[in-house]
Amino acid sequence: MKKRWIFVGVVFVLLSMCLLALAYTPQKMGVYVHNEEDILAEYVAADSLVPVENPDEQGGVTISGDYPAVIFDVSEYEEGWVAVRFAQEATHNTLVMMFYDLGEGIVNTDGINGTCPKGGRYAYFKLPEGGCQQICIRAVSYFTLEAVEIHGSEPVIEQSSVPVSWGKAALMLVIALLLSAAVWFADYKTHFVDTMLSYLWKKKWFLLKAAGIILATAVVSFGVEAGLAKVYAVYKGLPYVYNPCAAIFICGVLLTVVLLIASRRMIARKVEVVVFWLILIIGGTMIATFPFAHTGWDVDTHYHMALQDSYLGDTLLTQADMDVVTSRYNFLVKGTLAENLQNKQVMNEEYGVVVATEPSSFSLPHLPAGIAMAVTRAFGFSFYGIYLSGEVVNLLIYALLCYFAMRKLKSGKLILATIAMFPTNIFIACNYSYDYWVLGFSLLGMAYFVGECQREEKTVSVWDTIIMSGSFALACVPKQIYAPLLLIPFFMPKKKISGKKKYYLICIGITIVLVISLLMRSVEQTTGVGDLRGGSDINPSGQLEFILGNIRYYAQLLSSFLLQYLSVGYAGQYVANFGNICYLGLGTTAFVILLAVTVATDYEEADKAFINWRMRCYGILMYVAVAALIATAFYMVYTPVGAEYISGCQGRYLTPLFYPMCALLSAKKLNWRIERKYYNCAILAVIAFFNYMDICVVLLARMR
Repeated sequence: MKKRWIFVGVVFVLLSMCLLALAYTPQKMGVYVHNEEDILAEYVAADSLVPVENPDEQGGVTISGDYPAVIFDVSEYEEGWVAVRFAQEATHNTLVMMFYDLGEGIVNTDGINGTCPKGGRYAYFKLPEGGCQQICIRAVSYFTLEAVEIHGSEPVIEQSSVPVSWGKAALMLVIALLLSAAVWFADYKTHFVDTMLSYLWKKKWFLLKAAGIILATAVVSFGVEAGLAKVYAVYKGLPYVYNPCAAIFICGVLLTVVLLIASRRMIARKVEVVVFWLILIIGGTMIATFPFAHTGWDVDTHYHMALQDSYLGDTLLTQADMDVVTSRYNFLVKGTLAENLQNKQVMNEEYGVVVATEPSSFSLPHLPAGIAMAVTRAFGFSFYGIYLSGEVVNLLIYALLCYFAMRKLKSGKLILATIAMFPTNIFIACNYSYDYWVLGFSLLGMAYFVGECQREEKTVSVWDTIIMSGSFALACVPKQIYAPLLLIPFFMPKKKISGKKKYYLICIGITIVLVISLLMRSVEQTTGVGDLRGGSDINPSGQLEFILGNIRYYAQLLSSFLLQYLSVGYAGQYVANFGNICYLGLGTTAFVILLAVTVATDYEEADKAFINWRMRCYGILMYVAVAALIATAFYMVYTPVGAEYISGCQGRYLTPLFYPMCALLSAKKLNWRIERKYYNCAILAVIAFFNYMDICVVLLARMR
């Protein structure tokens, strides 16, 4: 009883810290105090060195994200501040870009971002030390420039604490208390606290030894990098430069080797434990070594969603947040290691006071990252630390979903592991995204379906039914195009279902909710403006009319596209593709062969009880049908009306469909006599090797 109360007390404290962080932030609101007496010079649009179009009666000009831009000669000022003055109060948080001419013309690499908050009229910039020849003012969105002021001193920033909503704080404490009570009740029924503490006590020396090995490996890795950096410098005739990213890479490789050797006795029985740690080690290596920049797909959008989830009230944005959300140069991938490392310093410096606010929204897949960001922010972490906390939590959730999915299976675990550990899939899990959520829960749902079919000795419980159907539903929440996955539970063998009424009621209920949501979203997309990234010619309703009026033509276009999209030659796009860093394709052939080998060999007799040609046909049909739905969706919302091509349909959208299909293609009898421990170790070693090979090529060879 005492242990239970102590444990629940610790849980309550931890939950309170996490939830209260959503209602509290130590950040300061910053408001520039404009000083009219400090103005050294004032430029209007007519003073621009390049012609401006359509100035208004007061001489102002509308600045767009393209052109016209305004350029002013400021060569006589060696220091000072620039205030960009709007003609009217900003109707939204407006990002303004200012580029410098440092003697070599105006280039994108010499610039800085500023924000005019909603309701304000000024965006402020500091001139570079020593001054510059010219400044160029541009904007991401539209605004009307009234004038550009040169100030002699830094404007005063009035800072104020963000008010705490005590009502929201009290609500968070109540939620923490209720969750803690649920933990107390669960332990009262199962006594899992005693079991957990006993296990930890028995493993205390093992855990201490593991911690010592990790520490020793880190020390050795940093020493090896020091020696290699010295040899490299001498060989190339360059100055000695220590590369911490290379040291972390070496540490990741050594930890992987140690893990595979140390787990040789358990890898046959509990391969899911090894896969869990492999995903964390490889993913952690990616997070720590890849550029601190816009590396993944649509990171700007997904970071924005996580940021909004990190606040209960209005979302607060610093200039660093604005740079990420708008994909400005400060947060783009650079060409050298030094430039990428400098991103950390620049972004940390910009993470000062809050410059803008906006209403918050909610996104379930981004909530874990949002909570991690809120907690690290409450403890005063730098922007780099806050950003990485969200990535680490995403990776941890993905690894846990893979672990519990594999744990449910009696066989076919290596099929799942191979797909889950595609370099691109681990890379996605290390970024702000909801793709990790879709893939992880689709793996869990399918693993529960297969795992239940493999167990002859029992029928499907209500709890397992909820997990299976619920996982498929959660996978469809951010991308409801995967809704056909919800049909898989209906293929459960009848002999496995004792309470058919409860089973089908759960499955049908969850399916109906998702279908209604899908229809609502489909109506919204077909009647909306579409994805504006596809261009100004996007018109979903017009595209739908075109498809219905040209069904034969579209069927031929779709068939031609799918032949390429689903081909083996296209596999590199979703096996070894590192987003905005680079596309490699290295190791793709090895992973395709590896997947084919595991599909053909990783099975047991129990698989024959349910995998038949009916199931195999559904797996293949579902794969092709959902791919066609995905392509059609992008043709409607991302491709100009009547185009002879389909835009925006990326290979990574196929990965949530691989395991459901591959798991239903296995169970063909082969004379396979290799011991399971050697089989598992060999497969995982090959997977780890090609992951590290890709990391090496992406990072070390390109950014030494």
